[in-house]
Amino acid sequence: MIVSGYETFLGIDCTLAGQPATCGVTFAGWIGGDGPVPGGWEPFPGDFQGLWNSRVNYVGKAGFGSTVVILSGRYQISFLDGHSLSGSVINGTVQWPVNEFVDLGCGAGVALLDIRLNRSQKFQGCLHDLPVGSVIPPMVWGVFSN
Repeated sequence: MIVSGYETFLGIDCTLAGQPATCGVTFAGWIGGDGPVPGGWEPFPGDFQGLWNSRVNYVGKAGFGSTVVILSGRYQISFLDGHSLSGSVINGTVQWPVNEFVDLGCGAGVALLDIRLNRSQKFQGCLHDLPVGSVIPPMVWGVFSN
């Protein structure tokens, strides 16, 4: 299932497994888009099939040339026909290119998301959040798959 959306909350400082971390980073959006490719983000309301949200906790510092490690979280997808999916974010990474001109597969300056969910599901996507202040709110898009 292909999705698009926004980063709606940057999270708060916390401690996880004895390490400084960022907790409660929140994303929300809709079903629709072209997947984890340059320009794959689609504006609201997408394809009118449903809405999703997720919250993650990570260690590391976001920024060009960096990778953060996602340690935990939750996600939920609500379909307009009334059914829903929800579960845990098990782990993952967000990798930013070295600068705003390098393309890792999502477009120049856009980060790659590789996240493992429960029940052998995964989310692979893109996060356009840098340079700071250039994309408000930060955009996310990608695909949930088994």
